[in-house]
Amino acid sequence: MGFFDALSRGLERSREALNEVFYFGGEVDEDFWEDLEDTLVMGDMGAEVAIKVSDDLRDAAAKKNLKTAPQLRRALAEQLEQHFVPIERDPFSDTPSCVLFVGINGAGKTTTVGKIASAMAARGKNVVIGSADTFRAAAIEQLDVWGQRAGVPVIKRDRGSDPASVCYDVLDEADKRGSDLVLIDTAGRLHTSPELMRELAKVVNVTRKRAANMAAGPMPVSVVLVIDAATGQNGLNQALEFNEALGLDGLAAIPWTSTQYAFWSMLIAFCFCSIGGNLLVYMAAMKKIPDDLFEAAFMDGATEGKIFFRITLPLIADNVKTQFTFWTIGCIGFFLWSRVFSVVPSDPTTITPASYMYDQIFGTSISSNAVASGTNVGMGAAIGVVLCLITVAAMALINLIFPKEKYEM
Repeated sequence: MGFFDALSRGLERSREALNEVFYFGGEVDEDFWEDLEDTLVMGDMGAEVAIKVSDDLRDAAAKKNLKTAPQLRRALAEQLEQHFVPIERDPFSDTPSCVLFVGINGAGKTTTVGKIASAMAARGKNVVIGSADTFRAAAIEQLDVWGQRAGVPVIKRDRGSDPASVCYDVLDEADKRGSDLVLIDTAGRLHTSPELMRELAKVVNVTRKRAANMAAGPMPVSVVLVIDAATGQNGLNQALEFNEALGLDGLAAIPWTSTQYAFWSMLIAFCFCSIGGNLLVYMAAMKKIPDDLFEAAFMDGATEGKIFFRITLPLIADNVKTQFTFWTIGCIGFFLWSRVFSVVPSDPTTITPASYMYDQIFGTSISSNAVASGTNVGMGAAIGVVLCLITVAAMALINLIFPKEKYEM
């Protein structure tokens, strides 16, 4: 799998959103075109481009008499394909190759270098990592750890060294080792600072000159810009500035907010928000326990564990049962967080029983036509009954775990 396959995976959410429009969008009417524009904009295409694509598709539909959603979907795919230029080479799979990773501070350059080095080494590539970020504290040490994990040598110099000379030395070492893939990490540069961009341009020029004189023949040099995928439209400004100064060959989007992390993000957020309220209830309950009981227990030689299970827990058992019941109902419902972490309703990575029930009853699309055609009220009602039964079963289980007779004083 090449580097640009990762970009395809990063577009998964946009594809799912478009499928919502084309497969569940009902008739091809004015609502359909509005939904299409909204979906393209939410996919971070940009309002101007989204409107142009939608208008061009509308014209094509009129000229070719396209009336069904599947026909329009194929036409949209053909239209978008014309706007993307095929890549000439994959700088990671087509070796020998030297890749310079550039970008602003904190974009994920060092992490990207480490992950790609590990993946390429696993495929049998002779990889060398170069640490040309001689400015940031602990950057060299961090890259060294990534190299150890990947089993790849890291060529480094002292902090404060000239990054251009470091790149030269890295290629010298790669020439001696006969390496076919050189990955060089550079210091973060703000695209709004001309002086910093000129320094980075010097690093790129020195690297290209040295790579052109490798013992095994010229080694192509690619400059890859690393951008956080959550940057949005500002990423375009970064790409334009870096491209003007350096001449970019690729873009690496770090999918911190892609769908593959959505469920775990949702789960962590839910647990984090649940902790505070529960702790306040437990703390208030424990403060009501008389101190005399603890003092008497200590005098009788009771351990902290026995005091908790014989005194504290029995006295707050009702609070535990109540909070556990509310927490169980919240987990089963889990509706709000599913909606917060889903740009499009019924996102497969964040859907929960409650949100699925809602989609079955009220529909999954923002189009009024889709609401009428994409609902299944009977299924939604059945899911609601099942959730109620699960809630009753959970409450019965809680009563079994905390029987009243056991915890009476």
